[in-house]
Amino acid sequence: MELNTKEFQEALKIVKPGLARTELINQSTDYAFRNGRIITYNDEISISHPVNSLDVTGVVEALTLYNYVTRLKRETMTIKTTSEEMQITCGKSKVGIPLMEEILLPLDQIDEVKEWFSITEDFVTILNMASGATAQDLNMGVFTCVYYNKDTKTITGSDNYRILHSDPLTVNGKVGSFLVPAKSAHLVPTIIPNKIAVTESWVHFKNERGTIMSCRTVPDQYKDLSGVIDNIEGQTFEFPRTMLEVIERANIFSKKANTWEEEVQFTIANNRITLRSQGDSGWFEESINHRYKDEPFSFSIIPYLLQDILKRTSICTVSDHGLLFVGQGWRYISSLLSMKM
Repeated sequence: MELNTKEFQEALKIVKPGLARTELINQSTDYAFRNGRIITYNDEISISHPVNSLDVTGVVEALTLYNYVTRLKRETMTIKTTSEEMQITCGKSKVGIPLMEEILLPLDQIDEVKEWFSITEDFVTILNMASGATAQDLNMGVFTCVYYNKDTKTITGSDNYRILHSDPLTVNGKVGSFLVPAKSAHLVPTIIPNKIAVTESWVHFKNERGTIMSCRTVPDQYKDLSGVIDNIEGQTFEFPRTMLEVIERANIFSKKANTWEEEVQFTIANNRITLRSQGDSGWFEESINHRYKDEPFSFSIIPYLLQDILKRTSICTVSDHGLLFVGQGWRYISSLLSMKM
């Protein structure tokens, strides 16, 4: 069969986040091929994407296939399979990669979707923002998850010290409530979905190109945080326009193997804003002048979340107990680290 090389390369990249780092489940580090789709599965998420003219059934080791195919330059490539290998020809280049015809991945555990409902771009954006307000310690239970409430049509993420909560969202249809691990929710925007379906144990997202990401949900009850979400009253503080540039530099040194362990600490005092971050590659500190003579305060936040927030609003409210950002359709509240310095 002849395939468009670029389309096949894109498909491998799209489903790649669904690969496991280590094979705790048989074939979870492999690409599976079935019904004209490429599929990955790691027990937390599964991603599948259609490829025109693809007619392969079986499993191929992911790293070898990905590293080879993504380096091909020709417009088209040819795939031929035997009972033991996948043979790829592209120009004068030919390879044979071991193929296992039997798919052992438990794909039948993924609930069948009977009906899809439309969601907006805001739904996906807030789902991602909420994931940045959750905890990374697995002992924190539901606080490592993002929650969608079908009754209020709101999304919430919290680590019990900070919280991102949305206003009622536009959802076309009766979408059930779901509680999904934040690290899964954080991946959802990568496929730019416009449809959703909630089944017994999974929440599924689908885009216009037919990509489907299924995320396993958590069978637990979310906490009532309504008392925390009340508006905070206090003084107004505005971040300078240059703040996004400084955060980008701080973000370089906040990098860790787990995104949820990354953070930047802010200290606002004595007409200065000081940023500090430390990650696997070193540490960072930078101060910028800013007119602020009121009570000093300090807070920490995941860099990508603050970048998302400041792209939407640069103004926050500071009280004795917390920091409040209000954007179009959402609120972010963070407990302060200290008010006395």
